[in-house]
Amino acid sequence: MPEEQNGQDKEQDVQEEVTTSETPAEDEQSDELPEDAKERTKREFEKLKAHNKELADEVERLKKPSQSALEGLHPQTVQAEYPNLTQQQVDDTIKSLVDEDGYLDEALLKNTLNKANQSVAQAQAEAQRARQEARQALIQVNKFGQDREVRIAHKRFPQVDPENAKYDPEFFRLVRNELLASMYEGKKMEFVDACRSVKKVYSPKKDETETKAKAVEEYKESVASKSALNPTGSSRPESRPHDDLIEGTRRGDADAIAARLAKLS
Repeated sequence: MPEEQNGQDKEQDVQEEVTTSETPAEDEQSDELPEDAKERTKREFEKLKAHNKELADEVERLKKPSQSALEGLHPQTVQAEYPNLTQQQVDDTIKSLVDEDGYLDEALLKNTLNKANQSVAQAQAEAQRARQEARQALIQVNKFGQDREVRIAHKRFPQVDPENAKYDPEFFRLVRNELLASMYEGKKMEFVDACRSVKKVYSPKKDETETKAKAVEEYKESVASKSALNPTGSSRPESRPHDDLIEGTRRGDADAIAARLAKLS
């Protein structure tokens, strides 16, 4: 019983001394115990001071504005790491992962952006392949249509077929000009239609040498025929006015050409 009473007295002494030490002076609170304080009281007081310091540090830490993971990110830098994503896509992804306190899991962010970047890259590659396939198909269709159109034109108008004996370079040139003029006017003209249009107004030039040779041959045949009918008669054709013969020659008249040749002989 005396020991128990002695313990209670010591505890009361510590409490009184601590209470006394925590009692503020006129303007400020004392941070130190009196010199005559007991050692046990001093130890308890130091523990109390350390605990109070920890509480004060925590209060100060909470007072300072904290920076969230979102604030530490630089959107432009992030976007540069994911070139297939637009800046808006990066911003939207970051915002969608931020919690109510403004924090986010950076590992989750990187994983999400990587998946989005790969998805966009794959979509872009597929779109590019689709465009290439469409262009190739269009080229093949156009080539088939052009080949078919050319075959039809060559069949109906051999004058435009370089492999045909009836090929006419002048006729082909006029057809080409017709097609070019139509193209410059923004119109679509088929190859066959251009050939048909030129055919309406085209007159092939006759070879002068071939015309003269034919006229001479016809003249000889005419003289021989007349000689057979009238052996004693003159083989010369009846006289025709000179101007008439010139005009006939211009027109390719075989008789006129023969008459002029006969006069020269």
